[in-house]
Amino acid sequence: MKTLLRKRAMGGRNRLAIMLSLIMLLGMSMLSSCSKSKSGDGSDLLKSVPSDAGMVIMADVNSLLEKTGSKPGDGGEVKLSSELSSAINAVKTPSLRDNMRAVLTGDAGVAHTNAILFTEGEDTYITFMIDDPDRFRSFAEKSTSEKFQSAGTVDVCGNIAMVGNQGWMRVANTAEINGADILKFSKLSESQSFLSRDIATKILESDKDVVAWVDIYAALNASGQNPMTRLAISSLFDDAAYYWGETSFDKGKVVSNGTVLNSKGETAKCNLPTSKIDVKTVQGLGEEANADFIAAVAVSPALVKQLEELAATFSGGIAAQYSSMLKPLDGTSAVAASDRQANGGLEMVVTVNDAPVGDLTTFLNTLGTVKRDGKYLRVSTGEAKGNLKVADVAKEFSGCWLGFACDPNALSNQEGFNGVFTQLLVTFKPSDGGLALDVTLFTEGKANALVSLLEAAAK
Repeated sequence: MKTLLRKRAMGGRNRLAIMLSLIMLLGMSMLSSCSKSKSGDGSDLLKSVPSDAGMVIMADVNSLLEKTGSKPGDGGEVKLSSELSSAINAVKTPSLRDNMRAVLTGDAGVAHTNAILFTEGEDTYITFMIDDPDRFRSFAEKSTSEKFQSAGTVDVCGNIAMVGNQGWMRVANTAEINGADILKFSKLSESQSFLSRDIATKILESDKDVVAWVDIYAALNASGQNPMTRLAISSLFDDAAYYWGETSFDKGKVVSNGTVLNSKGETAKCNLPTSKIDVKTVQGLGEEANADFIAAVAVSPALVKQLEELAATFSGGIAAQYSSMLKPLDGTSAVAASDRQANGGLEMVVTVNDAPVGDLTTFLNTLGTVKRDGKYLRVSTGEAKGNLKVADVAKEFSGCWLGFACDPNALSNQEGFNGVFTQLLVTFKPSDGGLALDVTLFTEGKANALVSLLEAAAK
């Protein structure tokens, strides 16, 4: 019995290794050219995804590799760039390192065109094309420590399956893949498949490295989120149904753009009145000031009124408690702070109108010393310090309703982030009646962002 358990544990680690090697290509999650293969095998792959999938993520693997400086060949082999090769060599787990190299160089027989991650019910799968079935069989059996078993046209090896030149991997679940499910996927008619949905065209036509479509409430059900999360989403957006995102891995940064869609696939209307951050107010925190965390939001009287109405729907006197603090807010509020562990300070500015500010001042006094400066309340606990320049970050907030920037090294305790990433920037910008979410992760120097992420994961 102990021997059997040991074998299963080893198999689980090997499955995790191959799973991570493929996910590295897909999600590093939560991506340049629209290659000829994208509309080709991309359509074939989408045709094998059920129309009721809760999430679909497509990665242009060829583009991702080319952006690292690697050179995919016509025969399925890939000459890895020195940067990507070095990042793989730095992976500490031998099985993961070997599997990543095999998948990325073509030794595993996996085609470097497109790959799709999708969910159905509680299961998550990755599907991809195979250039060399014999080579892939050998690789899969070695990685899972199991043998392929045939069930009609489906060949199963642990959590991996093959039908002709297409492969599937069951992820986020240690159970063996179900051959009957794979057979069902491989025989979907176009009307039964995700290819029949309008969003499929947008996926295939995207020129980004990774595109993602998510059924919001299916994702919430799968993650077990509480009702407050649903209430927040429904309060913020009208008929919120899906999330659409596109990500590019470029030199020096990874950029992700997303928006919430309604049930018709159009931009979901934002229910809150949004305005735009005043950049000069943010810069007023200090032209030469630096910080680890910088954030700003534009608060209009219309937004204050709606927040008061929302608070009134809750019991316990919440509306009365916060109304007197909200009424004076009228314009941009911004804060620059140091990492708490660095024992640094905080600088904040709050734009107000002529309404009484007593309760607001009392609250702000819990954060630091408050001084009135015309239409501003300025809060300070001492000079903020950090690697981000306030004046530069403020410019990134132009046109945004809400913005946040931080030094990832201060945000994360993970060793791999130290020195690899220099800034995380998150902004919400009014767009087409909705909100555009933009996330940018800057890397040190001009290294390709995918290589930088691999380096971080390897530490």
